[in-house]
Amino acid sequence: MKRWRILSLLLGSTLLLSFVFYIGLTPKKSLIEATSLNSVPDYFLIDVKITSFDSTGQAVESINAKELKHYKKANESHLKKPDLVRFKQDQNWIAKSEFGLINETTKDILLKENSTITHTGKTGNTIYLNSDEITYNETEEIFLASGNSILQSEEGITQASTIKVNINDETISLSGEVNGQYTATK
Repeated sequence: MKRWRILSLLLGSTLLLSFVFYIGLTPKKSLIEATSLNSVPDYFLIDVKITSFDSTGQAVESINAKELKHYKKANESHLKKPDLVRFKQDQNWIAKSEFGLINETTKDILLKENSTITHTGKTGNTIYLNSDEITYNETEEIFLASGNSILQSEEGITQASTIKVNINDETISLSGEVNGQYTATK
């Protein structure tokens, strides 16, 4: 009888230890699913001002934003209320929008919703460009406006599907459906 009691105690404790060991080895479930973390930025900044300089110490470009969220997995940064100022030969190209996206790989900057560019040229004339979205290609130094693009200058107003602005030589190319209204000089 003692033998059965010891055997049942031994068997019971073995089962209890096995159960405790099994529970300890099972991975713990996270309260946050790993897939939901993909949409969370790895860092964010508020009231951002970033200025880049050339080798001589002259400011080349400045980006201001109310908020910057960086997503490492997507290799991009999202901007809220960005202002991009491109300094070129003592003149500024100022681009603004509601939202922006910086592609970390290509260094392109996409501006969306109420996107505008303002520039006063060498002749003193100021141009205003409004568009649904504007992409700034840093390598070629080109602004590409697409979607409801309107170019306004002292001479008149032009609408086009796409407006390409080269800031190096201050040329503007229009493509798609182009419509313009100009006043004749006297």
